[in-house]
Amino acid sequence: MSERDIDAEFDAIIARWDDDSIQPPKPRTVQDITTAYAALSRPETPSPEPEVESDDVGTEVDDQKVVNVEPAVVAPHEPPEIWREGPSIDAEDDDHFEPGPVQLPPGEDLGYWGAIVGLVGGPLLMVWIALTGPFYRGWWILGSIVLFLGGFALLVMRSPKLRDPHDDDGARV
Repeated sequence: MSERDIDAEFDAIIARWDDDSIQPPKPRTVQDITTAYAALSRPETPSPEPEVESDDVGTEVDDQKVVNVEPAVVAPHEPPEIWREGPSIDAEDDDHFEPGPVQLPPGEDLGYWGAIVGLVGGPLLMVWIALTGPFYRGWWILGSIVLFLGGFALLVMRSPKLRDPHDDDGARV
């Protein structure tokens, strides 16, 4: 669109700004919706009309013969077939997982115990500060933060430097 067309559209909008707004359409009724749905759906095949049964076979009713029609073969009702089966719950119990023996770090591993003391002791020291309000509170808070960060640093330093990227043993702490 050229700038003239855009300006003309804008002027038309401004000219109609104070006019009454267009009324929204009235709510549709169930009959309107049903009629629209019927018009859009596929036409159904006409079902055969049931024939009138009478006691006198072969008598004429309105110039037509009425004949009793019964199906020659009645199909037995079959239960639905299973589409596909999932794995059995019993099959899952066959594979039993037994974890290997737990190997705790040796008692002489100061990096491990330092990380534990820092990660647990730092927050506990902060709770103690909040509950008791000791003298030199600022220094105690700084000490608890340093203790926690030191424990975290020791934990990160314990991670192996050369690790196999395809190793799926999980986290190693």
